[in-house]
Amino acid sequence: MPTHNNHLVLLPLFARSHLRLSLQLTLNLLNLHPSLVATILITSVCTSRLDQEIQLQPKSVVARLEGRLRVKTVEVGLAQDAGVVQENEAFKERIGPSLEELLSGKGEDRFAPVPCLFICDVGVFRLREKLADLVKVFHVFLRSALREKTAEFGIPRIPVLQLIPTMALTQHRQVSGTFAEDYP
Repeated sequence: MPTHNNHLVLLPLFARSHLRLSLQLTLNLLNLHPSLVATILITSVCTSRLDQEIQLQPKSVVARLEGRLRVKTVEVGLAQDAGVVQENEAFKERIGPSLEELLSGKGEDRFAPVPCLFICDVGVFRLREKLADLVKVFHVFLRSALREKTAEFGIPRIPVLQLIPTMALTQHRQVSGTFAEDYP
């Protein structure tokens, strides 16, 4: 198993606005750190939305990062118009094999190293209290699932960074004064 840790995994919330900002944050991180590789872990319901968001990004940025960004889909068995609550519940139930694959160190090429960090979109939902509770439960679930899986594989715990992508992306842009497309 490779020992270098340069692989991060991003778990965005499935709303389009969160996908867009999480993708932009990921592109910026990859652009700033040439040895970094990233996996975006999403549901089968969300795949087409993320593909559309990738198509909206500057072609030069996407081309420059080819081979360093991959999308891993968790098949949840839901229709494309499934609700967010259903989608999150199905994701929680079916994420296990994807976590096992990520933690096994048997990934493909540059994605073989066990991830050094999981980044979770915390999201702030005030529209429906039930949805906010579900989002909190989802992230508690991820931490617990990672704790169990790392113990099962006998590897050190992996940090989970929880953030709101709008805040992280804004801070990145404020500190660097640039966008991913501005980099050489």
